[in-house]
Order: sequence, then C-alpha cells, then structure tokens
Amino acid sequence: MKVTENSDNVWSVSAHGGVTVLLKICGNTGEHDGELVGLACGVLKNLVGVEEIRRFVVEEGAILEFVNLLRSKDEVIKVCSVDLLQAMAYGDESIRDMIIQGGGIRAIVRALDPRSSFSTKTREVAFRGIVNICCSSDKSLNLLINYGFMDHILYFLRYGEVPVQELALKAAFWLSGTSEEGKKVMGDAGFMPVSLNFLIQTHWKSGKWQPKHCLA
Repeated sequence: MKVTENSDNVWSVSAHGGVTVLLKICGNTGEHDGELVGLACGVLKNLVGVEEIRRFVVEEGAILEFVNLLRSKDEVIKVCSVDLLQAMAYGDESIRDMIIQGGGIRAIVRALDPRSSFSTKTREVAFRGIVNICCSSDKSLNLLINYGFMDHILYFLRYGEVPVQELALKAAFWLSGTSEEGKKVMGDAGFMPVSLNFLIQTHWKSGKWQPKHCLA
C-alpha cells in the first residue's frame, strides 16, 4: 500500500488497469479472503486522492459496492471500507450524499450497537467514520437519531473503554454543534450529566481533579 502513496506510482497503477482489478476484488468478496479485500481497499484509499481516479471509481458505481462491504462481518473488511469511504467523501458533498442514501451511515452505526461483538478498534473507526462522512450533511442528524446513534453514544460514555469513550464524547460535541435541533435532542436525551460525569471521572483518575474545580 505504501507504494501507492506516491503520486507517480498512482498513475502507473491506473495505467496498467490496476484500479479496475482492485474494484473487482472489492465487488467479489465471496471469492477472496478478508485480508485481500482489506488490502484492495487500502490501495484504493491512496488512489482516490487523485480526483480523476475518484471520478472513475464513482462512475463505475463502486460507492454502493463499498457500502456493501460495510455490512461484512469480517472486521478487517469493515474497518478498511470505512476508511476508504471517508477518503472518497473527503471534500465532496455529492459523494457523501451517495454514501448516506446508499445506507452507508446505517451500516456504520450498526458497528456501534453494544449488543454486537465488534472490537474496540472497529468501534473507534466507526465513530470517526460517522463524524467525517456526516460532518457537513444537514440530512444526517435525523438519520442518526433514527438509527439509534444517540443511544450508542450514551452507552459508550457510560460503559465503553477509554478510547471509545473519548471518541463518543467528541461525537457528542460534534452533534451539539450541528444545529439548534441537535443541541435540543441531546439535552432531552440527558447528554449533559453523562458527559460531565465522564469528564470528572477522567480527571479524577488522572490525578488532575482538585476540589478547587468545584468552587469556580
């Protein structure tokens, strides 16, 4: 994958039909193991930084194929496909909309369901993916509410491992800044006391919490 981080190598891969081969691997997951599909996603992530290649990938209808990868139970495929879709969506509102309309956000949110058995790493990637893909979409708030994203944030703020708790808190701050409606929904859901308790507990464990903080 590191080879394709160089722009000259990117064009070399493209000139030899490499992009098409990689798309076929991602579109036929039943024929390939998770590691190979994950590597293909990783290489494509580097390639789509070139606008012409990104356009080609979109024109080939690959966005829906990448969204389908999000539904895989293989965590390598799931993580790599989230990273790839973030790279595809970066700075492109139309691609963000395609991912959202294709069910991408719903598929990512499912990785945050506390009843699922996904690893901490997968949950971390899922939180980042949701924030990065939905960052400028006005349509995403209601979808996230309907998909239970708020409930998942609250759960992980209370019971998650520290890395996931921190990302859940960042997601909460991000949602509160999306709109007045976002702030209201979060207030009604009880985010404030849960967030404050997490911050207090974090500072207490680190030894930074002092009584004077309560007197300000």
